[in-house]
Amino acid sequence: MINKKLIYYIGELALGFLFIVSGIGKMMNAHGFGELISSYGFDWLSILAPLIILAEMLIGVCLILHLKPRISLLFCSILLLIFTTAFTYANLFNGVEDCGCFGNIDTELPAWATYTRNVVMLILSFVLWRYECKKIEKTETDIKWRSCIVVISMLICAFWTGNTWTPSTFYMNQFAKVHPLIGKSVSETPLKSYLKASPDSTYLVWVFSYGCGGCVNSVENVKQYQKGIADHFIPLAVTEDKDGKKSKLLRIPFSAKYVGEELAGFIETIPTLLYIRGGKIEYLIEGSVPNVYIFKSLYLNQTDSEILQNNY
Repeated sequence: MINKKLIYYIGELALGFLFIVSGIGKMMNAHGFGELISSYGFDWLSILAPLIILAEMLIGVCLILHLKPRISLLFCSILLLIFTTAFTYANLFNGVEDCGCFGNIDTELPAWATYTRNVVMLILSFVLWRYECKKIEKTETDIKWRSCIVVISMLICAFWTGNTWTPSTFYMNQFAKVHPLIGKSVSETPLKSYLKASPDSTYLVWVFSYGCGGCVNSVENVKQYQKGIADHFIPLAVTEDKDGKKSKLLRIPFSAKYVGEELAGFIETIPTLLYIRGGKIEYLIEGSVPNVYIFKSLYLNQTDSEILQNNY
């Protein structure tokens, strides 16, 4: 005979496990998750990235421990609905295809698979919530030790999240400052050794190091720059990666040419992103690279006078 109680509990464990895995993936790079929220088109919400991560972890831990299941499953359903709605908006209006639901854990899925997974999880959470609501309330005699585990877990999560999070570039506002290289012809710079700038083409050059924190935090954003921003994407690394282990560790999906010290004196900050059009450097962004949504809205969709005004 099928034990319904066991089946429902397994479903609860599965949801809790998925929430915890998703939360851990985001905690590995909370800053990147904040940038992901911005790329969805919700710049002003990126400041809430740490709270969203902690809420996800809290729900996951409570589900695993079967602590306050009615409340946990209710908030699980609400959070899943919010995530699905946000991804739908980002997918339809901002061209986001990878939801980034599991953060740094590599689980890139096509949009249809993300929708399917979220709908299944929503249905499961609602069914489990209904089941818990029908149960007769019982006194939980062992709630203390489970509550202790939750408190300890959340303290660890808060410390971990705080260690990997800085405010989004939307709040830092450190984009393309007026720079002496803006407007300079590529033929007059060391970049001429790495690209022959055609006047009718656009180029995106990313100068980075495998060992700098700003570069690591920018990887996920840079991946999105390869889609429709420029005709050519040219990554240049100032540090070497002979065996490809660093690229694999950072999940960099492109090969970069090693330039060593050849750009020293020309590029002063790592990472630096250069947008080249008409054979000249049009934009130069130093430090953490903003997400594609911000780049398009602040630069590609503005007039020259608006760009200069934003640079001060």
